Amino acid sequence: MSEPVSNCPLGTQKLRYPVVCHLSIVGDAGKDFAKSVQEVLADYRVVEPLSNGRTTPSGRHRSMRVSVEVESRERLESLDQTLRAVPGVRMIL
Repeated sequence: MSEPVSNCPLGTQKLRYPVVCHLSIVGDAGKDFAKSVQEVLADYRVVEPLSNGRTTPSGRHRSMRVSVEVESRERLESLDQTLRAVPGVRMIL
């Protein structure tokens, strides 16, 4: 599983907030996955709506894409943690 945002090395560059984050969320295929992710995103400023990405050949997993504007590092970490807590989420890129 991927590392949480707080452990992600950013080198010497500093992010300037607000920043738009383009995310791919990989999870179990099914209606509940998309609905649960959408519920989390309701608390954030979505600049590109949630859209379907690819589905694995077996149909077990799928990805969804979204772009969200966050105003601080804390808000970005909160988004990351909240999405990871969604049942069925396997990875956030």
